[in-house]
Amino acid sequence: MVSKLNAFYFTIFAVFVTSEAFQVSFNEHGNGVGESATIDAVDGTCYNFSPAWNDRVSQIITPYFACLDVYENSSCSGKVQRYAAGYAMFVELGGTEFNDFISSFRVSSPGKNGCQ
Repeated sequence: MVSKLNAFYFTIFAVFVTSEAFQVSFNEHGNGVGESATIDAVDGTCYNFSPAWNDRVSQIITPYFACLDVYENSSCSGKVQRYAAGYAMFVELGGTEFNDFISSFRVSSPGKNGCQ
């Protein structure tokens, strides 16, 4: 398996502000199969997937106590799917419209960006 840092690159779209970070993981295939990457995402920052990972994610491990929004387009635009705060969960995207269809994401703490 390729190292997590080498396998996954992000382009930060927002201004970096000192803020809380949340760990979120992405897998190439369901059930944790294939390449994977984990990032400490800064609260409220939009992350674009690199061309190597664009439209390639099939499983997400959401962060604890935060909302994760995934977007069909870069710059956190287009169709969006929210995974709510409360606890970490494994999200299998196979069979959903977001399987291999995610181009960017944002993590938000409760009370920010509509996260409850």
